[in-house]
Amino acid sequence: METQLEVSLKTFEFSTAEGHLNQAISNYTQGNWAGANSQFRTFIESLLIAITAKLIPANPVRTASQAINVLSQTVTPPFLSVELNEVSRNRDSNSFVQGLWVRLHPNGSHPGLSDEDDCTFRYHISIVFANYLMNRLTSRLS
Repeated sequence: METQLEVSLKTFEFSTAEGHLNQAISNYTQGNWAGANSQFRTFIESLLIAITAKLIPANPVRTASQAINVLSQTVTPPFLSVELNEVSRNRDSNSFVQGLWVRLHPNGSHPGLSDEDDCTFRYHISIVFANYLMNRLTSRLS
């Protein structure tokens, strides 16, 4: 049975993000914490890039940082909200999205061996955040 997130990724044809999510879950299931962490980070990055491409096809971005900037400053109305502290005006890590991005890769996307607790945290926060973004995208494009 597919989750709501998997259905949304398929609906919007976000196959790269879906592939990274599948690899992350597979690594997690096998106890490969470092591999899962790397894929959760890459999943969030590819999801942000894909959302940006969906909302502004003429403005290609290649990194999560670029996508965060576009989604908070270029899209009208902004997709990521200053008012909800999702992003900040000065682009520091004291906002949710920038803080999450920093948390998903404190020493790079694949800093070495990890543990189950840290990986489980990254798994859950990534899934919750991705569902939130996909629901927002669905509402915006409906």
